[in-house]
Amino acid sequence: MIRIHFTAADFARVRFAPRPAPLQELNVALLRMSRPDDAVLFGRWRQRLLRALPAAAEPLADLVPAGEAPGSSTCSATA
Repeated sequence: MIRIHFTAADFARVRFAPRPAPLQELNVALLRMSRPDDAVLFGRWRQRLLRALPAAAEPLADLVPAGEAPGSSTCSATA
């Protein structure tokens, strides 16, 4: 386990993106679509999505080949 300690000054420098990151959202959606272990939260959504997706959307799964989305948060601080 890695522990990261933040100070109040660290949190004061945290910035949030002004808009969503579409590729990261797509990655998370693809991950949720392919993992049946969270059926209580996403089961009905997953079933509707899988029935509605055209076969042409299948190559999108190649974007998350390891079954794991890349880090969804990027922090940057200005000095």
